[in-house]
Amino acid sequence: HGLWGKGNYFDPSIGVPLLIRGPGIQGEHHRVPHPFSLIDLYPTTCGLAGLPIPEGLDGVDFSGLLADPERAKPPREYVTAGYCHYGVKINYRQTAEEEPAAGMRVVRSRDWKYVDIEKGDRLLFDMVNDPDEETNLAESPDQADRCREMREALFEGFSWERVHEQLAADRVRLSEFQSGQKPSTPNQYMLPDGRVFDA
Repeated sequence: HGLWGKGNYFDPSIGVPLLIRGPGIQGEHHRVPHPFSLIDLYPTTCGLAGLPIPEGLDGVDFSGLLADPERAKPPREYVTAGYCHYGVKINYRQTAEEEPAAGMRVVRSRDWKYVDIEKGDRLLFDMVNDPDEETNLAESPDQADRCREMREALFEGFSWERVHEQLAADRVRLSEFQSGQKPSTPNQYMLPDGRVFDA
């Protein structure tokens, strides 16, 4: 698509290669095609190690699927991802919340991807027949049910309004973390005791 960077919804941008090997995992280069998120790493490694999985985690345990990929049922159908340009300083310029396409959310199943761009378009890609994500099927009448179902999964427990409320609250308390010095990175802070650090 002629793009570079992590701030877009295409799979080469949001995907992270993950290789796992060890006891309890089927070996010899077996690929698990089901959506797996980085938030699943903690509960999955707990499951593989035989440790109790704490309650209240957003991630799920994939250890059963890793042990028997052919027969085990995936622990979830969808995985979500998101990115908001506002609230992020790029070249020391903060992106305004009013800018179009400043926020996006993605929900991915094994075979489909649905994208909601705040104040923008909705997108649906058939990841089996269109892995390069070139044809948006969101306006296709025969995909209306799929779009509705994936949108419901995407917005379960999420709203753009809450994102903006949290951003406003974070901006109010931002001054207590700013060092007052020219930052070497966009994430330089001063602790209450006067120490400056880059996060």
